[in-house]
Amino acid sequence: MQFGWVLPPGHTPAKDYLIANKHNEWMGGMKWMAPGPQGREGRDRWDAGIRRALNTITGQWDSAWMTDHFFWPDGDCLEALTTLAFYAALTPALNWGTMVLGQGYRNAALTAKMASTIQYLTGGRLILGMGAGWKKDEYEAYGYTFPAPGQRIAELDEAVQIIKSLWTEPSTTFSGKNYSVTNAINQPQTPKPPVLMIGGGGEQKMLPLIARHADWWNSGAQGDVWQRKVDILKRECDKNGRDFGTLKLTWFGGVAVGRTQEELQRRLRDDFVRNSGIWGTPDEVARKFESLAKMGCTYIMCDTRGLPEPGELELLIEVSKKV
Repeated sequence: MQFGWVLPPGHTPAKDYLIANKHNEWMGGMKWMAPGPQGREGRDRWDAGIRRALNTITGQWDSAWMTDHFFWPDGDCLEALTTLAFYAALTPALNWGTMVLGQGYRNAALTAKMASTIQYLTGGRLILGMGAGWKKDEYEAYGYTFPAPGQRIAELDEAVQIIKSLWTEPSTTFSGKNYSVTNAINQPQTPKPPVLMIGGGGEQKMLPLIARHADWWNSGAQGDVWQRKVDILKRECDKNGRDFGTLKLTWFGGVAVGRTQEELQRRLRDDFVRNSGIWGTPDEVARKFESLAKMGCTYIMCDTRGLPEPGELELLIEVSKKV
């Protein structure tokens, strides 16, 4: 089993170990982070927190990830690909991925170009995660149309065809119902294109699309729901003449672990973790990871829902070694 850490999208006052006078007992009163990332000092301290976390996982886990959103009501939100490129340059031992790009936010050909550029400059360390998009308020606030789910999935289907062609072909011409490119050239290409991961679980349209196009599948499902979706993916791979074993199964979600109830409750930063994530004591979290592994999952992306406090990632790494 491989693991990755999902960076927080930006400073969130209620979640990050950033703010002076918050949990002073952890560091004997030391205030090692400023109250927010505003201004040069704040930005530097925010960056230091991210670098501490990345240093912690380097050599222990495989990757780091950026989610793709424009704003949240409770904190800052950095753009995914620019943030990823910055930190990927600083961490040559880590692979990097997007969790996951909303396909409607960027022109498909430009996405292919940006991804292959990152792949080229990092020496082949990019996993491009794509999805159909879901956050309606972002679409509308930033001036994008927000079509019905079926239409967004149809757009994703065409987008990934354009992207994959631009990664491998000398020239791409594609004319679809939604997107088109004409004699599009993408150079330099890389000997190994980025990994294409598609996140989603819709059983009528998304899973068949994933079976056709994705190198990796990503889902936040667990238990019987996970297994049902895996069974559908197997059938869809068979329909397309694809070896199901070539599709890597991955899980993403909020994760919290604590040795005591006080520690655990402090790390349960929001309802995303409580309602759909994996949380508990070290043994409980390890058992939940093992359950996913038994159902074919080979990669887990852990979202701590904020900058982790001292010792938090270290404990998660310790738990991951049991799987």
